[in-house]
Amino acid sequence: MRDIHADTYLALQVDGFHPVLLVHIDWPDGAVRAHTGVGDISWAGETWSGLGDFGSAVIPDEESGTAVPSEMTLSILGDLDRIFAAMDQPARNRDVDVFFALVTERQGNVLVGEPLPLMVGYVDSNELDYREVSEGVTVPTFTLGVNSGPSVRTALSATHSSEDQQATFATDTIFRHTVYNETDKVNPPIFP
Repeated sequence: MRDIHADTYLALQVDGFHPVLLVHIDWPDGAVRAHTGVGDISWAGETWSGLGDFGSAVIPDEESGTAVPSEMTLSILGDLDRIFAAMDQPARNRDVDVFFALVTERQGNVLVGEPLPLMVGYVDSNELDYREVSEGVTVPTFTLGVNSGPSVRTALSATHSSEDQQATFATDTIFRHTVYNETDKVNPPIFP
């Protein structure tokens, strides 16, 4: 379940909507923000550059009821010098955020509503590959392997209170008894 902006949801209900992916990578020499369309998109106070046919993303299917980490790949066409330079940077475990959005026209750059998070993960691998762009013509491709979930650099939190849960889901009371957790540690229950 994801929160979706009302305008985005309405646009998804009609035939002919135009999807786009926005990708943020916390690259070692500076943040990279790109999207799968053409031109620049301004969102969240940042400029997201369009890659058009030069970039691609392979995102795993989602299945309800699973908690298994997923993998995706991000690829961009380039020349060997630039790819080797990118491969030399220590990108492993760097944060990656992927957002789904709609634009007003095919390959456009005007957003409809707000983008929504599609995948949060971290860089797990990078490699040189070759992709066939036309009959018998292959070009070098820089490919990042991305795993879902928080990065190993993320600090873990051992607590989640009822207030934390209700801040996101106002009517959810599943954590209402967690307040008694500390009492159990100090004065554990004794069973006959």
